Amino acid sequence: MLFRGDFSEKRDFFRMEVGCPMQYRLEGSGEALQQATVRDLSASGLSFICQQRLSEGDRLEVVISPEKAIVPPLHASAEVVRATEQETGGVEVGVKILEIFD
Repeated sequence: MLFRGDFSEKRDFFRMEVGCPMQYRLEGSGEALQQATVRDLSASGLSFICQQRLSEGDRLEVVISPEKAIVPPLHASAEVVRATEQETGGVEVGVKILEIFD
């Protein structure tokens, strides 16, 4: 049996590595959706790699469409909690999910 304290990172939810494409945009900006790659996903947030510089507190509209239509797309509002420039290029962004849309 797995107990809450057994996770090495002590997170509230297990993170699942994904590695799939996603789209996002700054909420209310009206800009076109930007492309990114999801690194991992949990019940309360996700991390992804993108080319745009984002800041802590930015609010995003996030869309993850699975390759196979077994599950519906994830369409959510999220807030940036960290954004770290990578040595290999791009920015790793961590967000918490605020609201999931139908």
